[in-house]
Amino acid sequence: MRAGAEYLLAVPYSAASLEGFSLTSSISKGEVVEAFDDVHSLGTAILDHERMALHAVQDRIMRSTGTPLEKLRVGFAATGALLADDVVVRAAFRLAMESREAFPERRLDPFRTWRGFVGERLAEAEHAGLLRTGLDLLGVGELLVTAGMGIRDLIFMHGLWDEAEERLHNAVTCVISLIRA
Repeated sequence: MRAGAEYLLAVPYSAASLEGFSLTSSISKGEVVEAFDDVHSLGTAILDHERMALHAVQDRIMRSTGTPLEKLRVGFAATGALLADDVVVRAAFRLAMESREAFPERRLDPFRTWRGFVGERLAEAEHAGLLRTGLDLLGVGELLVTAGMGIRDLIFMHGLWDEAEERLHNAVTCVISLIRA
């Protein structure tokens, strides 16, 4: 799957083919076709891997004893670590950004997914008295998600994989410092 992820990072999904994957990966076309019926099934496998990786991160965060604000920090940093360390996760993020129409069964909407995670942590933090009073939690949540997605785009554009964890952690830490009670 790693070779398929590297291929889909290099080639837009709309231009991808199993033949192209075979040619760029030194894997025979027969082996590629045996593993994946079509590019959609390759993309589905990549998206499945990313979903499992992010669910594992979310489960670890939710089992932790940290405050909701600490869970936000950990979530952003852990996502950055996945981007830095796992080419399959990178490919899935790209698929979600550029090819959501190709996977209608998935209803890919990274913004909505992250807004939900962030919004829940912010609501918990507000309930625990950890936030300044009078904050627009929806607006703060959208600011955090937009910052994270902007950093993700910068990382993709410039191949700054090794900076992903630190940049995402710094962004969430900065916003938290502004909203903390």
